[in-house]
Amino acid sequence: MTNEEMIAARLKPYERDYCAHLLLAFRKCLDEHAIPAFFCSDQKHKYLHCKENDHLYRMKEYERERRLLHKRTSISE
Repeated sequence: MTNEEMIAARLKPYERDYCAHLLLAFRKCLDEHAIPAFFCSDQKHKYLHCKENDHLYRMKEYERERRLLHKRTSISE
């Protein structure tokens, strides 16, 4: 999704991430069904799984960058 699409969908700044398209699908399901817990559990699961994976990838990237920085500083000393 583009930033303009996320703004048009009225997503809050902290919701504008890699999983925004799944959040919109989940919210649409909640609006369409009278019993959202029954009908929307699949969309909720997909969204939460995406958020977990996104967090995991961010932490791995942070650790990788930290180790590279440490390696560069130790080599230059």
